Amino acid sequence: MHLINYTRVGWESWDVERQSLIPERMPILLDDDLSFEDAPGVLRPAMVGNRWLRELPLNGAPAARTWRNNASSLCEWMTFLQDRGVHPLGNRQELRAALSMYAEFRFAGPLKKRWDGTKWNLHVGILSAFYRWARDEHFADAVPFTYRMGKRIADGVLVDVERNLATQDAHLAVLEHPIASVDEGSR
Repeated sequence: MHLINYTRVGWESWDVERQSLIPERMPILLDDDLSFEDAPGVLRPAMVGNRWLRELPLNGAPAARTWRNNASSLCEWMTFLQDRGVHPLGNRQELRAALSMYAEFRFAGPLKKRWDGTKWNLHVGILSAFYRWARDEHFADAVPFTYRMGKRIADGVLVDVERNLATQDAHLAVLEHPIASVDEGSR
């Protein structure tokens, strides 16, 4: 899988009617064979990821650096899955098993591939947002994460919170009182 940045430079020579609506410097995921669909009308996971990336500016991420971080995280995850024959939008149980392997790879794998808890949490948060979006847009049937619901005090007000249990130190949340664990399988 490849990760490139979109540029509209030279779009007039592309034999299209108008300029693309893709933001300048938006990261784009490409499969090695440059195919967009597995079958007519069946988008490849990389193309689903690109659609999510293009919506980031609408969902509170206006900066190109944030787009790149999200794209890089998604690219690394999808590459990891592809190397193991796991479909990125497939079966929840298989994705959860792959997520466990990914954690082992990132915490105990080759030294150059290891991450600390902060980087892991960033990536897990990005993947969680992607899978929730993919489920809401009907590209995925399930989210491979489990969340703990709770309450905490914020500015003197009791608010509902949730914590992704795949994050490091999720069990050490300050001022949280667990109510329930929500397994976000199929809704």
